[in-house]
Amino acid sequence: MTPLNIVKTAKARGINLLGLTDHNSAANCPVFWKLCMDEEITPLAGMEICSKEGVHVLALFDDLYAALDLSEFIKNSLPSGKEFTGRDLNQFLTDSKGEITGIEKTYLGEFTDKSFSELFDIVNSRNGLFIPAHIRRPYFSVYSQLGKLPDLPYDMVEMYKPRKEKKYPVITDSDAHWPDQIACRKTVYEIQEQNKSLSVLEQIKKAAEAAMFHVIF
Repeated sequence: MTPLNIVKTAKARGINLLGLTDHNSAANCPVFWKLCMDEEITPLAGMEICSKEGVHVLALFDDLYAALDLSEFIKNSLPSGKEFTGRDLNQFLTDSKGEITGIEKTYLGEFTDKSFSELFDIVNSRNGLFIPAHIRRPYFSVYSQLGKLPDLPYDMVEMYKPRKEKKYPVITDSDAHWPDQIACRKTVYEIQEQNKSLSVLEQIKKAAEAAMFHVIF
């Protein structure tokens, strides 16, 4: 799951809007961003953040530097002194050729010290897109951890198997952790002509209401 392999696989499978959301870090996003641009894929930089209650949320940006700023903030909100041991998935940093350039030593699999509602404010204050992740999953979701979806002005929520959810637009995506999962689920956004001059995130927000789902198993 190097940025190189992710982008090449997504390109081969017809993806033209792609986000990289490692757990609690955007450290690999600069290389990912460049590779997407080289392949004429629109990149979104971000991360999947774990709140202190154990809720996973997606933070997505069309501004690489805003994502990196949040990444540093989130890293500082993880338990101090908890180092990665290598017993779980790798935490490699790589270059555009897929070569390992370093290892993130801070263990990224921990809960942050920020609540779900605090993360909502933190992401939005940086003009990011805050999306409650896999909200109906029986673990690490708002329903499993909080018992309900807090009443906040989300632009959209994410589900593995999309269905109507209160007043919020619903999207799906592959949530790929392995290469063969890339593009197994995807959302198709139809961007109206009058919205094409807007930022990428604003285009997505406006298109989410009419989003179409393509789920492949």
